[in-house]
Amino acid sequence: MAMETHGIIECGEAIGMTEGDVHRLLATERRRLAFDVLAERGGSMGVRELASVMVERERADASTDDVRMVTIDLYHRHLPLMAELGAVEFDPRTERVEACLEDVRTS
Repeated sequence: MAMETHGIIECGEAIGMTEGDVHRLLATERRRLAFDVLAERGGSMGVRELASVMVERERADASTDDVRMVTIDLYHRHLPLMAELGAVEFDPRTERVEACLEDVRTS
């Protein structure tokens, strides 16, 4: 299920993101895939679960090391930026992520 990026752009602008912020948010395939997975799973999940689903989609021959590397990438790189821009709420302590953009929660 591919997400409509136009809807993300409209939602981002509605919560005060600049056009540049929205483009920064959607600049990588990994963040776009994270939004797709969050949309399909109701907008809230654990970081490891999110990484696991993403890895299954990225590679047919995924390993536990692949999931670990994507978890680390999400935790340290992508989710903090997504949270900074207001697209998700990310709690590093509990390792939970929740979509803040309406389009992601209801897709």
